[in-house]
Amino acid sequence: MSINIADLRKEYAAQSLLETDVAPNPITQFSTWWQQALDSDIDEANAMTLATASCDGLPSARIVLLKGFNSNGFVFFTNYKSYKSIQLEENPKACLLFFWKELERQVRIVGLVKKVTAEENDSYYNSRPKYSRLGAIVSQQSQVIESRQWIDEQFLTLLEKYKNEEPARPDYWGGYIVKPIIIVDGIDALDTRPNTAIFDLFDYKDHSFNLKGSVTDFKEAVRFAAMDNNNVVWIAHTYKGVFRINTEGKSGAVVKLYTDKNGLPASISNRLFKVKNRIAIATEKGIYEYNEKKDAFESSAWFKPFFGERNIRYLREDAAGNIWFIENKMPGVVDFSESKPKTIYFPELNGRIPSSFEHINPAFLKDQWISSREQANE
Repeated sequence: MSINIADLRKEYAAQSLLETDVAPNPITQFSTWWQQALDSDIDEANAMTLATASCDGLPSARIVLLKGFNSNGFVFFTNYKSYKSIQLEENPKACLLFFWKELERQVRIVGLVKKVTAEENDSYYNSRPKYSRLGAIVSQQSQVIESRQWIDEQFLTLLEKYKNEEPARPDYWGGYIVKPIIIVDGIDALDTRPNTAIFDLFDYKDHSFNLKGSVTDFKEAVRFAAMDNNNVVWIAHTYKGVFRINTEGKSGAVVKLYTDKNGLPASISNRLFKVKNRIAIATEKGIYEYNEKKDAFESSAWFKPFFGERNIRYLREDAAGNIWFIENKMPGVVDFSESKPKTIYFPELNGRIPSSFEHINPAFLKDQWISSREQANE
């Protein structure tokens, strides 16, 4: 018997969250929720999603374990050579998400990230069981290894080596601390109202929790989205145009739609990217940017020397500041390593990239993966 996923739903009515119920200090409030999670015997209550992004915004997420928190932030440990660590080196910001379904609660933490001290690393590392410490030495996170047998052999070798002594912490293993900030949201609590589709979102700002209103007039599918340096969210719809969402309006989020009547060549086939700290709208007639004074879009004078009025399907900035792109089915890069940027194409890949959700992704900082929904090339 097949199940219709759209019919899966649950009424969240066990608890409600009111502004009068939350503490003025977000860490104090988290401590209360944390204790409630522990008292509820939730299995691995310290499991949390860690979301990171590369310098050009490519996101990645995984589950890690919280190993401590205080007024300075939230701590977890990992391999410093892992993909998550590479992204944190490029872009030291992260989002943590706890989901405690038994309490009908999720808590989101947005913050700046830095490594903890060597002393803190050693203290926690030495508190772990020997098997866990040896596992940290052997583990090659995000790296290609010969085989599972190789890992087992390395572990057994270390087990024999440290039979009568304690292993020292490797330099490539340690912790990070996520320090909450209030620039975006700080700590959020998402609460649901029984028998409704309304979500109440509380954020911490100006030393207190505040109820954030829903974007009730925006119920569109999102394919391309980015936030500019003024915390304005831009969304390119498949066929309606480009939405501008000011999340800091005095009376709540302000949504405006821009179409071919507002400077865009067309309302359809627009793709949106954040490159060089600019919101770029890739159209069938070149790259367009928003002109705030005119409150309209216009052909980008900055991008035009590189792309003219050509149909660019994908844009991405790498860690070195170069702009990778796909023009129809032709990949290329604008190389900024010299004083005068130059555009380089890769004819050996022409036609090998189907026009379907194209992407260019970095692998271990140096290599580039060029892919679509249907195939990938290196």
